[in-house]
This record gives sequence, structure tokens and C-alpha cells, in this order.
Amino acid sequence: MKNYNILIIGSGFFSQNIYMPILNLFFKKERIFLYDERALLKKKTSELFGYKYLKKFSSVELKKKKIKICFLCFERTKSFVYAQKILQAKIHLFAEKPICSNYKHLRYLIQLSKKNNVLLDGSFQRLFENKVLRSKNNSDYSKPYKLDCFFNSGNFRHNKKTIIRTDEQLSLLKDDKSMDQISYLIFLNRYWHIINVVNYLTNFTNLKGNKIKFIKHDLYTFSLEILNHNIQIRIRLSSKKKIGWDEKYIIMNKKKTTFNLEAPMKFSKKSYSKTTFYFQIKNFINSIKMLKNERIVSFSKELKFIENIWKKNV
Repeated sequence: MKNYNILIIGSGFFSQNIYMPILNLFFKKERIFLYDERALLKKKTSELFGYKYLKKFSSVELKKKKIKICFLCFERTKSFVYAQKILQAKIHLFAEKPICSNYKHLRYLIQLSKKNNVLLDGSFQRLFENKVLRSKNNSDYSKPYKLDCFFNSGNFRHNKKTIIRTDEQLSLLKDDKSMDQISYLIFLNRYWHIINVVNYLTNFTNLKGNKIKFIKHDLYTFSLEILNHNIQIRIRLSSKKKIGWDEKYIIMNKKKTTFNLEAPMKFSKKSYSKTTFYFQIKNFINSIKMLKNERIVSFSKELKFIENIWKKNV
């Protein structure tokens, strides 16, 4: 596996702190290529991590460099475009969420991966988070109660290594001019996992019998309420910058019982093998050896769930 040539698309803060340090454990640096639309950032980051980089992104260049696996961690509004081109080039793909903005595009990517016999997988950190599951098991659904979810977003750093930043701007895609599309992607990108928490805690796998109230305060702030005869959930979501380096969910019922669901990402040399991303990427790499066309992408239902909420209330 270390002899495979891989491509990392995206060289921003998250990619430098999460993907690059972890991928260094699986692949030889001389076989890792980096691509970013920001030429200076791409070059400086490649020099810092000891990688090579692609001068341009094209099917010819991908074939020339013999890229076998791609890890996509780039501007979310461009994820679908790059994912499509990678799968068309018959390259295995692991993408940071969200890969696309609607269920139709996701089904297309799944079919494309099956057609070209390559693997499509994605990041979904808290799908089976133990603290989420414990909170669900500790909830008594026989009695009505109120559930409030508060989300605090923070950044993560693997170490104190200097982060490469530049003032370069990304090129704009034609489809990105729609404000609703951008809002949708911000909502999907920032809050996919908290909707998953709501989904699993309350067994809301569909919207029948549930009253949904969705309020858009501004481009970055939303409120969501889910009501039925047995439960009331209120969530306030905001991607505005906040102080802090940690991320947590606080779930509180009417008895003031609090479940503090801290993020499982704790990076240090000793805890490397225990990180969620490590195992996700490790499982993705291992599954390439046992590739099956019948593979089901795990995030399909969650994307459909969010899409239904958006269509009904925005």
C-alpha cells in the first residue's frame, strides 16, 4: 500500500492538521502529491510536508502521475466537481463531508464508483460515537421530554507546527452564485453531524408525524425544531467564529441531566491510533484490497434526511 501514488486535494488548515499527518503513516512522502487551486499555498505546503504537487488538475496529469487513491479536503462547494472527475479517472476516493449538496448527486457518484470499480467513501465522525450511543440508550422514550442541543465549533491541531496560509483566492464555479446553494452547503458542511446526533437519539429516520420548523437567521445562523407527540428538539446552529479549541455537544432534558459529548479527536503521539479519522482512513485503505461493487456508502440516509428538511422548510 505504501507504494501507491496518492493525491490530496486541498491544502488548507484542516488538511494540514488532520489528513496530511495521518496519511504520512500510510504512504511514502515521495509518493504523495498535493493539488490546490491556490498555487502559492500548494507550493509552500508541499515544501513543508515534503510532498510533490500537481501543476494542473486534469485526467491526463492524473494518469501521468499514476494516482491510485485520492483524499479530497477542499472548498465544500467544489467537492462534487472534483469527486466526479476523480471517479471518472477510476481513482479510489475518500472525501471530507459533504461530498455533494443533494441526494441525486450522491446517487450519481455512487453509481459512477460502481461503474468504474473504485471505492467511494467519506468522513462521518460521529456515526457510531460511543457517547452518542450511550446518550441514546440512557433516554427514556416512554415519557415526553424536551431535548436542547447546543453546538460549539472549534478547530483542531495535530501539533504546534506552523500552518501555511496565503492571501490567494479560490476560483469561483458558475454554480456557486446562488446564495441558497451556498447557504445549503454551509448548513450541510457545518451541521451534518449534529443532525446525525438528533437522528440517532430520537430515531427520526423519516419526517412522517414530525413537525419541522426551520428558521434562517442569516447566511451562517439557523434554528431547527423537530416536534412530535413524544419529543421536542431545539437546535441553534451558527458557524460564526467562536473562541476555543474544543468541540462538544451538550444535550439536556427537562430533568436538567446533561450529556457532554466531547469530540473524539484528541491528537497526540500516544493517541494517534485511537483517533476517529485514523480508523476511518485506515478502514478505507484496507477496504481497497477487498473492493466490492456492492459497497453501500454510509452517509446516504443522512444526506437524504437533511435534504428533506431543507426542501420542506427553506
